[in-house]
Amino acid sequence: MAYLVGLIVGRGRLFDSGRVVIEFSHTNKNIAGIAHCPKCNSVATQKKKYYSCKNSKCGLNGFAPIQHSYDQVVETKSSINSDIIPFLRETLEFRSSMMANPSITLLILDFDSNDEGWTKLTEILGNEFHFHYGHIPQEVSVFEKRMQIEFINGLLDTSGFCNAGGWAPRKGKNSEIRQRVYFQVVRNWGLVVEIDNFLRSEFGIPIQTIDWGHPNIRDANLVDARAGKSSSYAREHQIKVYPEYLKDFKFRISSKQKMLDELLAHNIFGDFSNREDWFPPSKITSFKSHHPDETNPRMSLPVRKHFDAFWQINLALGCKYLSKLAKSALNPEVFALTGEMDNPNSVSFVEQSLKKIRPIIKLELDHFSGEPKNSKASSKSSSARNHVDLELATYPILKEYFDKKYFPDKNSGQFHITNYSTLSSFMKDQADEFIHLFEECEEYRIRPDLVGFDTRDQKLIFVESKVDVLDMRMVGQLLGYCLVAQPKEAFLLSTQLLAPRLVTALSANPEVLSYGDGQRIQIGQIQGKQVNIHAI
Repeated sequence: MAYLVGLIVGRGRLFDSGRVVIEFSHTNKNIAGIAHCPKCNSVATQKKKYYSCKNSKCGLNGFAPIQHSYDQVVETKSSINSDIIPFLRETLEFRSSMMANPSITLLILDFDSNDEGWTKLTEILGNEFHFHYGHIPQEVSVFEKRMQIEFINGLLDTSGFCNAGGWAPRKGKNSEIRQRVYFQVVRNWGLVVEIDNFLRSEFGIPIQTIDWGHPNIRDANLVDARAGKSSSYAREHQIKVYPEYLKDFKFRISSKQKMLDELLAHNIFGDFSNREDWFPPSKITSFKSHHPDETNPRMSLPVRKHFDAFWQINLALGCKYLSKLAKSALNPEVFALTGEMDNPNSVSFVEQSLKKIRPIIKLELDHFSGEPKNSKASSKSSSARNHVDLELATYPILKEYFDKKYFPDKNSGQFHITNYSTLSSFMKDQADEFIHLFEECEEYRIRPDLVGFDTRDQKLIFVESKVDVLDMRMVGQLLGYCLVAQPKEAFLLSTQLLAPRLVTALSANPEVLSYGDGQRIQIGQIQGKQVNIHAI
């Protein structure tokens, strides 16, 4: 049971129907082990296509390294069937199935709702659970030690990763590369601090660092922001640990365990003496420029502000070790700003001082500009731009029209212009509360022009807007979107009159517009600030 709880907290979902879905991620089919120099067997690193030996006494360059390769897809499936499912069946009764693609394997467990194991699982996790916003259950803190170890084993199998490229430059007796293992947490800000605190309190494990998906941490110099990649920082969070501190634990996914064995053997050989723990934090001496995304509603509320060091995010999210340390400081609020334990100045004075010393980076978007090579190309380009501009001009008109029609009370929902990206990308910039309501949209790689999000029934409304005469190709595009997402209503609109050929085709076969359970695409014309729906 403890192992299953760890799997679910790491990357699992629990439904009140008695179903558990667990994700095992493997972004790449194969993962390469540590690269070694064929001459001296020291660690080699890659730059572009070529490898070079890290041993200064060897200095070999431009070679094919000696390294193992592990098939993550094959070994994940095999480990689930031969190790994980049999281990779970020792104490639990369930039906199991698997689904897989090159990047993820899903293990689906179905329990009888009156089963004793299911009852116990829901007592620990609740009737529903999602790894995006769930927490480490209180019960885990009172598990006996062997069960806590199994909880971490489960957490490792779903959210733990070993990557030979994730090393830190450190000086050991026999190596200057220290390998790391990391827990990868998707979106769930609070869980990161909980894992850190749990590993410390229950096992005394030092955490080397935490790589937060926050703009001040991932894009401190605004490189991505200047390139127009405004949300590139918003990936998963990573809790990084040296493998020598994980000897009590194991992966049941064989490819991950083999990688762990490699990284551990390297660090033991390297003979690193420094324990290296981020806690307690050092005084902050390097300050970061403000980033335009510091208050992005996509992030958890406590971290929608500026940070100069990653540990300040831990403190903002309630790290119990930092909270205790802050209370012992002369001024806890100043400690939160600078990491100083004995600074006697007021918070306002310190804040004003920090404003003066923080660097200022002007946000000027990088862009390409140049003249077309010939007038014909220029004419085509201009025509295409005019066409797009006309289409874009209809979006705010339609948003206002449909917002008034469906959401006179703004608290019940609203329409968003979504044509600039896929729905899955659009969701990356939304608040957690919004994502919780429309979670399935994270999987939709479609791009309707406008989408209405109804918070009352958690349903969608699609609107496609055109400035051309509508044809069956446009119908087919929207129909495809509808078959994927099953919106409660869908509209295909144009500023042009309905072409007789399309009217004839749809009149002869109106079912072409049907999708889902009795739902149909509605065809209409945009006239000024109004929409007229055709009876077909």
